[in-house]
Amino acid sequence: MGTLAFLLFFYGEALLNPNSYLFSGKGDGVKNYFTFASHLKNNKSLTNFEGFNYPYGENFLYNDGHPLLIVVLQPIVRIFPSVSNYSIGLLNSLMLLSLLLSSYVLFLLLRELNVHKFLAVLGAWAILILAPQIFRLEGHFALSYSFVIPLCFLWLLRYLRSTGTSKHLIYLSIFNALLLFVHAYLGIISIAILIAFFLVDGAFSVFKKKQTWLILASALISMIPFLVVKTLSDSHQFRTDNPYGFFEYYADLDTVILPHHGPLKNFIFNLLPGFTQTWEGWAYLGIGTLMLLPFVAWHFFKNFRQTETFALNKIVLASFLLLMFSFGVPFRWSLENLLEYVPILKQFRAIGRFAWVFYFAISAYAFYFIHFWLEQIQSKAGKVLLILALPVLMFTEGIPYHLEVGNNISQVKNKFNEKNLDNAFVSALKQIDPTKFQAIVPIPFYNVGSENYDKQASNENYFNSMLLAYHTALPLTSNHTARASLIESRNAMQLFAPNFYPKAIQKDLLSMLPFLVIWDKNEHIEQEEKDLLQAVKWLGEFDSFSVGRLPFGAVFELTAQKEINAFLHDTTLINSRGFLVTDSSKYFHFEDLAKKQTEKAPYQSDNHLEINQQHKNKLTAISASKLDQSQTYQASVWLSNDSRNAGQDDLNHLEFVVEEKNESGELLQVVRKEAMSTFIHFEGESLIQLKFSPSSNESKLEFYLDGNSPQPNTSYAAAFFIRDTHLNVFKVFEGSKEKPTSLFKNNHSIKTEK
Repeated sequence: MGTLAFLLFFYGEALLNPNSYLFSGKGDGVKNYFTFASHLKNNKSLTNFEGFNYPYGENFLYNDGHPLLIVVLQPIVRIFPSVSNYSIGLLNSLMLLSLLLSSYVLFLLLRELNVHKFLAVLGAWAILILAPQIFRLEGHFALSYSFVIPLCFLWLLRYLRSTGTSKHLIYLSIFNALLLFVHAYLGIISIAILIAFFLVDGAFSVFKKKQTWLILASALISMIPFLVVKTLSDSHQFRTDNPYGFFEYYADLDTVILPHHGPLKNFIFNLLPGFTQTWEGWAYLGIGTLMLLPFVAWHFFKNFRQTETFALNKIVLASFLLLMFSFGVPFRWSLENLLEYVPILKQFRAIGRFAWVFYFAISAYAFYFIHFWLEQIQSKAGKVLLILALPVLMFTEGIPYHLEVGNNISQVKNKFNEKNLDNAFVSALKQIDPTKFQAIVPIPFYNVGSENYDKQASNENYFNSMLLAYHTALPLTSNHTARASLIESRNAMQLFAPNFYPKAIQKDLLSMLPFLVIWDKNEHIEQEEKDLLQAVKWLGEFDSFSVGRLPFGAVFELTAQKEINAFLHDTTLINSRGFLVTDSSKYFHFEDLAKKQTEKAPYQSDNHLEINQQHKNKLTAISASKLDQSQTYQASVWLSNDSRNAGQDDLNHLEFVVEEKNESGELLQVVRKEAMSTFIHFEGESLIQLKFSPSSNESKLEFYLDGNSPQPNTSYAAAFFIRDTHLNVFKVFEGSKEKPTSLFKNNHSIKTEK
């Protein structure tokens, strides 16, 4: 009842009206609502989510959309469609009510450790209130279930203390197997507890105990259903085997011993100005637990092999192993290459989450120690003080968590419910006949997930486009999932390439119907997006966005021959340094990067420069005196994207950069463009472009590819080009001057069909 009262106080509005609110209207939060709600309402397939990444969709295990709930609820929704109207409320209720279950499981865990009943009640509340997973209610919903780790501890302890029965190990196997279908990460964390315990227990028993091997068997067996379903249901190829984040999303000593909220935060951060913590690594133990640590450590080592504490102590050691893994030990200590020998570990890109295990283990041990200490104290006042001290400190530091989260999760109306849509969106829906379109193209376009062909947008753009997709039942050509197919992502980005490039996605489309465009007018868009907007027939303008009809031919009509014919019939072109230009007075510069290749860094091709993705790679430098301050210039460079696995790691961790410096070397301006955000991909290469204007005629402009990869990797660059944006520059690459089959135009490659 106490936990329920706590929930009502901090989360009452959301708990009593679960279908009225979105706990988050941003990024991952709105995406996770969309994948769950749209799968139930609009999806035909059970295992392939059709709302993103049209025409390919995405396997339901990669959407963070509660696949286990999808499997349970989709058959029900097909019989009773109105159930889908309450999908958001159902998900919200499960997340909040899971806090009740967490409190009860923590109580059972402390009672299993023989902690006094009253202290166990206080301890369960205290551990829950300070638990780091509460912040996952604001976006990573399937990771918010705080009962998972303590339940794993509870069943593991009961198994270790049982005689002749393995029922709790069977419970763990089934639980972990199901948990992987709630969120693979949460399932892996629970399984990792068993594997870490196997290593610890095995070290003490020299791996001779049957019980030890059964624990490992339980961990491995529980993964089989997930792997089977994934293998049988996932038709998407070319996923990255080197996901981003292992060296960014880690825990550290500061995320475990320093507060990130609460009364002590400002004091600590005033002492450590400029100090930052990695959000994924939040697993703060609390000042009370930290003060107890020396005494807990003393008790831990003194009584390590005692029968009563041996199982618990080994669980604590296992949690410490996972804490070290969450720190990135030993890989972050100049041993990054070790990951190549255990590539499976690279899949755990947010390793900071494994620190949660240590939080629960050491917090539970702290209350067990208090119980042990109580037996040594005779004074009633001393007992009361000892019982209350740690819970009060944890309550004091944890209450700000819940004040913040409780307020945040009731701020955004559930707009997946039509009753909560604003007038502008209702008006937009009235202008749209979904049967006349095949899919939605959001502009600015976003493609998040492959980590190699990637473009992000604003939270408003995500929200509006996903709402439009949900309410029209039209799929999005954009994507916002995890580990998306590289080839599918590249094809989707190529939608916006100029029409003289063939687009691989065309053959995969399901119809020739037009596309529905939703354009956020307040956001920056790329030139290719601007060009595509010219072909849109607008249906209406609604507050910050417009919707319109984009004809199929405007995207896919191949114009390469038209471009070549226009070149042949242009009699005004002037010969300049081996190129044909529209104005000989305007500046352009072409550089064959292959000529910069050295013997120290040879490349098997004769027309590419090797690029180190961990360093700054200078391409060229020019004097701004050659340029006009009043003009805009475009620089471009081709990068190879044809390495293994559809170009994996060719474009990521690279930025195309121009720096302007004065004569004394002072930086005047920097312009950057992420390589992986380009729309132009052709014949195994990608064209990266950026625009700039010099700020001084006496400065120097340096162009380079800036690499920030945490691991050694190599890319390859080809033709580098700069031009005044009012100038067109041509050159025949293949064929005769009278009948070219391959034409250079402003560093684009235009080829006729063979």
